[in-house]
Amino acid sequence: MKKLIVFALIFSMTFQALPALGAPAPEIPAAVAAAVIYVDGSLANHCTGGTYSVANRDCSGSDGNAYTSIEEGVNAALPGDTVQVRDGLYYEQVDIRVNGEADNRIVIQNYPGEAPVLEGSQELAGWAQCTGDDPYLTVQGTVNPHFAAIYRTSVSALPESQSPNVEHLVVLYENGEFMLPAQDPDQSMIIQNQKRYIPIEEESVGLTDYLIDSDHLTQPDNYWAGASVWVWVHAENNNIQSRVITSSNQSQRSITFDAPLSEPLAISGYTNPDAYSIYNHPHLLDQPGEYFYTPQPDGDGHYWLYIWPRNTSDLADKIRINHEQMGFFPRQTFGNYVTIDGFEIRGFSGNWTRNGGVIIPYGYPHTGLHVKNCNIHHNYGDGISLYQGVDDLIEGNTIDTNFGAGLEGMMHANLIIKDNVVRNHEGTNVSFDVNERMEITGNRIGGFLGTHGNGMAIYDGCNDVLVAGNIIAIERNVPLTFNTMGNLVLYNNILYSGDSSRIIASWSMGTGYHLAFNNLILGADTEGAAYFRTSGNKVFRNNIVDGGSLTGDGGDLESTYNMYTAFVWNQPDLNPTEIDGRDVNKADLFADYAGLDFHLKPGSPARDAGVSADDIIQAYGLQALFPSYNFYADMDGNSRPAASAWDLGPYRFVPDLDLRGQGIDRAIRLDWMVNTVLPVTTTWTINYESPGSAYLPITGLTNTLRFHPLTGLTNYVWYTVTLHAMLDDTSWLSATVRVMPTDRCVYLPLVLR
Repeated sequence: MKKLIVFALIFSMTFQALPALGAPAPEIPAAVAAAVIYVDGSLANHCTGGTYSVANRDCSGSDGNAYTSIEEGVNAALPGDTVQVRDGLYYEQVDIRVNGEADNRIVIQNYPGEAPVLEGSQELAGWAQCTGDDPYLTVQGTVNPHFAAIYRTSVSALPESQSPNVEHLVVLYENGEFMLPAQDPDQSMIIQNQKRYIPIEEESVGLTDYLIDSDHLTQPDNYWAGASVWVWVHAENNNIQSRVITSSNQSQRSITFDAPLSEPLAISGYTNPDAYSIYNHPHLLDQPGEYFYTPQPDGDGHYWLYIWPRNTSDLADKIRINHEQMGFFPRQTFGNYVTIDGFEIRGFSGNWTRNGGVIIPYGYPHTGLHVKNCNIHHNYGDGISLYQGVDDLIEGNTIDTNFGAGLEGMMHANLIIKDNVVRNHEGTNVSFDVNERMEITGNRIGGFLGTHGNGMAIYDGCNDVLVAGNIIAIERNVPLTFNTMGNLVLYNNILYSGDSSRIIASWSMGTGYHLAFNNLILGADTEGAAYFRTSGNKVFRNNIVDGGSLTGDGGDLESTYNMYTAFVWNQPDLNPTEIDGRDVNKADLFADYAGLDFHLKPGSPARDAGVSADDIIQAYGLQALFPSYNFYADMDGNSRPAASAWDLGPYRFVPDLDLRGQGIDRAIRLDWMVNTVLPVTTTWTINYESPGSAYLPITGLTNTLRFHPLTGLTNYVWYTVTLHAMLDDTSWLSATVRVMPTDRCVYLPLVLR
């Protein structure tokens, strides 16, 4: 049964009495022309009264009103207005308190040709190089041996955290890049690779208040006191829990936590044992790009920050600390029919349940928010997180390296995610919950993820979901996961993982149909490429599966016309229509397998090896359900005729004719190549013309011919020449060149030095 999504939509309607017969008609106010409002951070004051000068960027003109901050400019807008933001850095959180209308959107965009930056961090000044007697780099009489490479400054307060058992949330940036907390084992990027954590030992199994490690916790008593620890707890939904270390005991080889873990430590029942990493200890500050801070203030109320910078010049300009929580934040009841277009959004971090680039949290229902062409990166939170929306559009954005999810949408209807690049996140790159009807098309999703992050997750009550034309290629974890969802369509996708037992995984039983056709599924190595669980029908057709099997439980399963290039231990028997491709060389299958070009070669065994999916498209009403997507085209937009055999995978092989022409004295030499075997009845026809003159076509040239001269031409005149491959008097392949005959040729010598 489809889950119903209830939105609190309030409609206010005013009814007025009709005027009496013969009374004058009520006066209709004149429509207010849409305005362009400018935002220019270089202004000293607002330009009101229309005095802004676009050319001079001051208040000496008549181009309109201008404001010094984005928030003030946005909240001065009326339906239909456009807010154009000039180049510059804008240090603010933009709270949106206006609404557009369905036919009169409010557009917030970059001024044409300029790239405004919305910045959420603030500068840190006062850096000084450390000395060998620095008290906060000294633990039990021993100073950090790298003290000469370390710099420090102080602040009167640290950003607070509302996460359990974490008092402060301190995020430092160097020249726009994340700095890394000082920790053991070291990490190479802000995204935590928990597989580098220290696995717990048998002695710690079942513990919650402390852990024991006889190999690593050999330091004197209370050496680790005051530091913090991340504990990877698999039983707590594979999550990381942070605790402060209150004491450490050398004889017991143990550290004690300030609060118990939510689940006992374990080493079995999961792919990896539980593990830990100690961080924010002065002696762990041991490589460039790391930082440490004192969790408690000194006697003067100051907290101290220590960094090992990657570059020591101009630290006051390069080192920043988190300050604002969210970039664009539509407030409750606002943000309807608003477009955010063309911004760089970075450096936002905070203690809100959801924080980051563009954020609408739970309890803020809205309609028609569009986020387009933004570059959202290096936020210690989500890139885009939207709750309770109707008709939202996320298109053409680059969302990269945020310490949270890349893009998430929850409790939506009619959500479109289109042509975005989403990569490198601690959480899942793209995540959805409780959404009714979604189109996720043309996105490029990949990079490195945290242990709990997958490429795309479609969870808990999502229904009528199209995932088509996407490339999801990640370094580890599962490219596509779903859970207790309804109808799902996977078409024309490339899915790859460098380190996962599955490429497509369903964690619990869903409802409705699951259809997967013309996908390329790469990298499964142990349990199978795809696992679907639904009580409805499952159809797998025309897929190329590079390692593994397509399996599922629940409703009826139809698996036909798939090619398996490798088998795994649980490989099911193949349908008679399916292809055992274990002996197929990838170099013969794809145009450039090593170079990740998965277009089919002319002689690829995947050509014409499938069947039309027209019956699937018609039976499930896919074109009507998702009218903006063409189900009769491949990933490149090349048509797939409904009545013919289909190629396997996301690309249809398309014949290509390469025509070249060389001008010589009163003639043109033509030669050509074609990337496919021609039907035996094919003939060549050449049409050519010059300005004011047309010539009789040359017809009936045999299909084996690959060159032909055109003679009797006029020098120094441009000729347009078109070559056609003809079948039954119909051109099915053609190419055109423009060439000038000439009696003068210049040959440039090749000089080798």
